[in-house]
Amino acid sequence: MSTLPLTEGNLKTAMTDPRYTNSRHPEYKSWRDMVSKGFATLYPDDALRGDHTDQLDRHQGADGHIYASDGTKVADGTIRVRSYTRTVNGQVVEVAAHERSGGSSPGTMRGLLNSRIPVASSGGSAIGDRQEITPAMKERFADEHLADAQKVADRLNVPVENILGLSALEGGWGINGRFAAEGNNYFGLHYNKDDPHASGYLLTTDGAVKVAKYPDYAASANAFADKFGHLVQGVQDPREFAKRLQNAGLFGINRDGSKVPSYVGGVAGTITGFKNRLARRRGAS
Repeated sequence: MSTLPLTEGNLKTAMTDPRYTNSRHPEYKSWRDMVSKGFATLYPDDALRGDHTDQLDRHQGADGHIYASDGTKVADGTIRVRSYTRTVNGQVVEVAAHERSGGSSPGTMRGLLNSRIPVASSGGSAIGDRQEITPAMKERFADEHLADAQKVADRLNVPVENILGLSALEGGWGINGRFAAEGNNYFGLHYNKDDPHASGYLLTTDGAVKVAKYPDYAASANAFADKFGHLVQGVQDPREFAKRLQNAGLFGINRDGSKVPSYVGGVAGTITGFKNRLARRRGAS
């Protein structure tokens, strides 16, 4: 498998391998990372095109660009990486903005398995400074939280992507959100001593608000369902899902009480991204 070309068919085959399905396998994490990075490379825009190529498998050509199986070029394999810092031998080094091909080793799965995708950030720590969320990070978020999100989605009779999308945006993908990173709070929930899922609280930087802390993603998601699930029960449409939460004055609200104009579109777009991603995965089964 390590010498096979980077194609959607080969990635789907990789998803049936014990290294992908058996969480006890010693190569489980690296193998799943390879598959996630592979799909992220083939779908760098995190969306479908709305034409005939949406029904076709993709592959990465020798030139690094992405093609449908009929030869149509569907994505540019060149990715613009913003400047970031890294530590080399104890020294902080500034890496200038540059372009790289969509795959670590264009056209093969070997490069994906044996390399790391650099985090393109503005520098600093993951919590102190916001990091650019790469397609591979989004794939990993889905890998880690899909099962727990599905249970809550079933409770509320909503698509699982609605739960994943809301938690990703509210929790900063677990990377840019302090309360998710430090307290597994992926839904921006305030602390309530009667919350059976909470394990404590964190204070906002000004010390004015107690934000709930949870032992894991599942506890946070269940707390959201308990507190606010009635607002979105059975709501399928992404925009309507986000609107109901914002119109209740609980999500996407500025400190002065006004609505964040981009909130509904941001949540709906993130949900749609997960919907497309999960559709691709179902096509592999």
